[in-house]
Amino acid sequence: MVKETGSERARHIAARFEDRLYELRAERARERGMVPTVLPYTGYGLSDPENGWVRIFARVVLAKPGAFDAGRHLAKVIADGVRGWRNFMAPIVPHGEVEVHINGERFAVQADRGGVLDVRVAASLEPGWNEISLHTEGGAAVTAPIMVVDGAQEFGVLSDVDDTVVVTALPRPLLAAWNSFVLSEHARLATPGMPVMMERLMRDKPGAPTFYLSTGAWNVAQTLTRFLSRNLYPQGPLLLTDWGATERSWFRSGMQHKADQLRRLAAEFPNMKWLLIGDDGQHDPYLYAEFARRYPHHVEAIVIRQLTPSEAVLAGGRSQGILNSTPGVPWVYEPDGARIAQKLEALGIICPDDQARID
Repeated sequence: MVKETGSERARHIAARFEDRLYELRAERARERGMVPTVLPYTGYGLSDPENGWVRIFARVVLAKPGAFDAGRHLAKVIADGVRGWRNFMAPIVPHGEVEVHINGERFAVQADRGGVLDVRVAASLEPGWNEISLHTEGGAAVTAPIMVVDGAQEFGVLSDVDDTVVVTALPRPLLAAWNSFVLSEHARLATPGMPVMMERLMRDKPGAPTFYLSTGAWNVAQTLTRFLSRNLYPQGPLLLTDWGATERSWFRSGMQHKADQLRRLAAEFPNMKWLLIGDDGQHDPYLYAEFARRYPHHVEAIVIRQLTPSEAVLAGGRSQGILNSTPGVPWVYEPDGARIAQKLEALGIICPDDQARID
């Protein structure tokens, strides 16, 4: 008999306990008349005549009939303001089966043990915004927006979310709970000057993609999407994670999640040069610097939003020591979007306002 190691015992306890909890909640939800529902999120893909593909994001949950409209909260709920805890209340469907329809083709895919669907399928779509259809047995078909990037595109933006585009203080445990479970989505604040800076950044770059990276849970994806739209940020996919246990440990690593997504984007878009945007609340500068050292020809510049003194205290300090540690890759380090825009304009990454008006 082989003796279990500590990591195997942790995997057994964490994963199996969580799986059993999901199963019990699903059983009771079905007994109360709830039906499987697909909650679609924004996906992305690559346009290539021979090797095109699409990465699809969604969650499969159980909900009362009529609780969602085409997989999204009903308008009255949105108007009243969605409290964060509501996003975590719906029972999930572990390993839920979903049928995907893309240009007449059908794909049978499956969510993971947490009900999260994150799959990539071969598909040929035109560059720009497309829609695909998702359907689960017993539920209504829903559509998901897909941002398809032209294979010839050479510039893209990847932005952190927490304290970079939205003031959330998400990595800080106590404030994370408040922002995730208590605060109404309409009470969330955009980071000063960042929406205007992002709009100027993308103004003269047609077809360039914008991705938003966060350690937040998929449960808040629709809330964050509405926030970005309401504050006029460029539309783009969210790269979130799933809170809870993993097969190997009790908790997921937010830093590892970000590193994995960065490496994946580098592999998926080998011709892309990225503008990486984050804040100096500990991890972003280190992650971006490591990425720039590993993929120096894939980074246009690194932008770090300087936290206010109070934000820095909550974040546990600043990460200034890593700045300018990547020869050949410029850094921008400023406290707000307006000053960041000035530095990016000096680097030639943002088009001057007067030139944009002439064009």
